[in-house]
Amino acid sequence: NYLRLHRPARCSAVRERPEVFRALPRRGRNPKATGEMSEAAVTYHLLRAGYELAKPLGDNARYDLLIELGDRIVRVQVKTGRLRADGAVLFPTCSSQAHRGRGTQAYRGQCDLFAVYCPETEETYLLPVCAAGMRSCSLRAGRR
Repeated sequence: NYLRLHRPARCSAVRERPEVFRALPRRGRNPKATGEMSEAAVTYHLLRAGYELAKPLGDNARYDLLIELGDRIVRVQVKTGRLRADGAVLFPTCSSQAHRGRGTQAYRGQCDLFAVYCPETEETYLLPVCAAGMRSCSLRAGRR
């Protein structure tokens, strides 16, 4: 199971965000910039849903955000999901360390939740890291 945070129907700022993603062809887009846009969208959706958030300083943590859930702090890794032709949102569940000569590295034990932003659906999906595969995961993005 996962939690889907819907985009507000009357908020033009959310509707405009996917245009940023579409502005560049997918091959010409900087992966870091894509991740930062997804992180901004996830932050917006979580704040709008009433969550208390914190962000670690720098880029060295294995998580992107912290969510306060009562007396717990949950580590969140933000991912960009891509809508497939069959209606599923596909996202990677590991990070590539190939540029450092280390292959891929899974997030299990290093963060608690994935927050997946899909530009095509304009929604954020939350699911536990332990519920996802080690390399990738797909979610059904059908309307309720």
